[in-house]
Amino acid sequence: LEMYAVFPGVDKLTTNPKTAEMIKYTANSLLATMISFSNEIGNLCAALGDIDVVDVMKGVHLDKRLTPILPNGERVVPAFTSYLEAGCGFGGSCFPKDVKALVAHGQKNGRSMQLLNAVIQINKKQPEKIISLLNKHFPELDGVDVAVLGLAFKPGTDDMRESPAIPVVNYLLKQGAQVKAYDQVAKHEAFNIFGNGQICYCDDLEETLAGVDAVVLLTGWQEFEKLPALLAEKETQPVVVDGRRMIDKNSVARYEGIGLNRR
Repeated sequence: LEMYAVFPGVDKLTTNPKTAEMIKYTANSLLATMISFSNEIGNLCAALGDIDVVDVMKGVHLDKRLTPILPNGERVVPAFTSYLEAGCGFGGSCFPKDVKALVAHGQKNGRSMQLLNAVIQINKKQPEKIISLLNKHFPELDGVDVAVLGLAFKPGTDDMRESPAIPVVNYLLKQGAQVKAYDQVAKHEAFNIFGNGQICYCDDLEETLAGVDAVVLLTGWQEFEKLPALLAEKETQPVVVDGRRMIDKNSVARYEGIGLNRR
């Protein structure tokens, strides 16, 4: 415990190395499972129609076992509830790797790990939902001007490892779409992945939105909350595909979102 002495006031659990490793893998796999569960429910909501997964999850979050109410009436909202929200999938260096590690360990020891296999498969297919929503308005993407907002796998980092933006952008480019991208923090990482030939990397949000046919929101950067106000100033309204469900569905003229089917 000496090496942890510099972290006063935090919980410490003494165990063996194998158990410590399993704790780390299990914690991340639980959060990844919550994300894929939310996306599975979101995809079902979209298939059924007239159900918005945002409303569904708001109702689920009201369960006192998830968000307990204190004696003074204040509701406690634990941070983990943010993983119970539908979107375009998880990425990064930890969740995909740790879930796959548990699957591999399980298979090596005769366990099929069906649940965690499903978590990975659901997540792998989730970026396809973005393309499906775009195809509702543009059956052919060749020549369509698309603004991609966000490239990092989550806000607050430049990490693009296993980011949902990678398969989405690659598909757009393959189909001949004209891609403009904006993520000031992850821009240099995008250069390494996509190069700088096919994508127009923009320096601000206003420049990115200029003259586009569609907007695809893939990372929940706070800056993107002003998207509705910026689009309200435009004469021609692009289709907005919200891969993070971070803006109000009624705040823009042409809105599509994960877990929502506007027939």
